[in-house]
Amino acid sequence: MKRRVWAAFGLFCVLSGSTWMLAAVFAFDWPPLLRVGFHDAVVCLLLSAAGLALPRPTRWRALVSVAGWGAVLLAGPELLSAGAGGRVGATTQVTVLGITPVLTVLLRSQAEEGTMRRLMPAVLAVGGLALVIPVAWPTSLAGAGWLAGMLAGGLCLAYAGIRLYWLLQEVPLLWAAAAASAGAALAGGMGALLSGELASWSRRRVLLEAGWGVAVDTPLLLLMIWLLRRMEPVGFSSRFVLVPVVTILSAIMVTRPEVGWTGWLGLTIAAVAGVVLGSGRGGSAEQEQQVSLWRE
Repeated sequence: MKRRVWAAFGLFCVLSGSTWMLAAVFAFDWPPLLRVGFHDAVVCLLLSAAGLALPRPTRWRALVSVAGWGAVLLAGPELLSAGAGGRVGATTQVTVLGITPVLTVLLRSQAEEGTMRRLMPAVLAVGGLALVIPVAWPTSLAGAGWLAGMLAGGLCLAYAGIRLYWLLQEVPLLWAAAAASAGAALAGGMGALLSGELASWSRRRVLLEAGWGVAVDTPLLLLMIWLLRRMEPVGFSSRFVLVPVVTILSAIMVTRPEVGWTGWLGLTIAAVAGVVLGSGRGGSAEQEQQVSLWRE
């Protein structure tokens, strides 16, 4: 992987894992699904307006697919979290979604030789997370059902990453980001409406949330789409481990809690395995040209 791609990926993980501190300063109180829907609507409007100055894409079918799979990738985690809330603990959800790189390896191995050698760092990465993040398995039947649903959601996230890797080769960056944000805005908005997650719409709050969408979500989304096009799916899926690692490290620096040796061991294992997974290479260029399973 080229150095600039790896540097951009590192920047993406650091920014994604540390935005919670900025959110805490502004004390955002909107429900997560409403924030996802509103922010992505703002991002879509901004990018669509900017895209008017550029040539319009010709692959409209691919653009629609980007919107659909972008909704899965961007709004999927929040939809799963909202549904499982109260039944599956928040920290357990992070660990469960950390299995996504393992699922990505398994899916990718069906079409690309040599991918299974990357299963070990993927398993070690999620194992490291489990050492540092408290995991409380649900005791109710509903909780067990939602835990299974989150595992299925992780599989969908893995598949979405693979599909987008191919789709984004056919769509310009700005239009791809606009389409993905449009799909996420629709999914988040519908989720908030169906779940009754509404909030006060004061002028100050709306302006703060819109400002967040412009200043934070738009650059992160553009960087994410750029990385999705340039990093093969298994490598980019390592963000499901590396972003929580950054979040935990930043929380430790801010709150300075006591961290036992198992916690530091888990963080070290997760970070090292995530970096190995993210910097690893897939199959050869010839194999990439032959893989057609994910293009259709």
